[in-house]
Amino acid sequence: MANSLVTVKSEHICDSVKFLTLHTQQPNGVFVEIGRIIHGEMIGDVLGADTDASMTAFCLIALQESRSLCSATVDEFEKARPVVRWFNKQQNVGGGYGSTQATMIVYQAVAEYWASPKEPEYDLNVDIMFPGMSRPERYNFNRENHYTTRTTKMVSLYYALPKEKESDCTIFNLTVELTEGNVVHSLSFCSFVVISPACFCHVPYLMRNK
Repeated sequence: MANSLVTVKSEHICDSVKFLTLHTQQPNGVFVEIGRIIHGEMIGDVLGADTDASMTAFCLIALQESRSLCSATVDEFEKARPVVRWFNKQQNVGGGYGSTQATMIVYQAVAEYWASPKEPEYDLNVDIMFPGMSRPERYNFNRENHYTTRTTKMVSLYYALPKEKESDCTIFNLTVELTEGNVVHSLSFCSFVVISPACFCHVPYLMRNK
């Protein structure tokens, strides 16, 4: 940040952060250029094929580096989280983001974010219920274990996949992976894996066979 080298009023920096989050950030987290740059050759590939990734990376770096200076006056730093999620979806095979310049900028931006994130505590309770079970299997996800894979077994007819029950919680994501097990009495035992990448709500979850 320039304020570590020269005198810059904090309100100038914080007003710029407000402008970025209010006027240039899209609903999916990406930042777009809303102005017109005449001499585009001065900024390398930021106006090339990787415009979105480069622009978003620059904005994420600015958000994170201004956090300590503007956190008291700008309540927009939570918007950095969808930016990181958007980056994860843009990654190419092999880990890059198009050009070398865009890739390096993105890695710097994500590193800035993970160096000082202020995320809420993870505390999610998941109940999984199958037909024939007397009580559900209960799992708790918290900051210490939310990346740990859980596995349980269920009885399923051949080619009968379970259907997820609809939930009103819009910030809970659950991935279910079915793997065929041993065949016993014309039934196959299938195990499924519960993966909770980033959960912030208490949601009972019901799996049923068809």
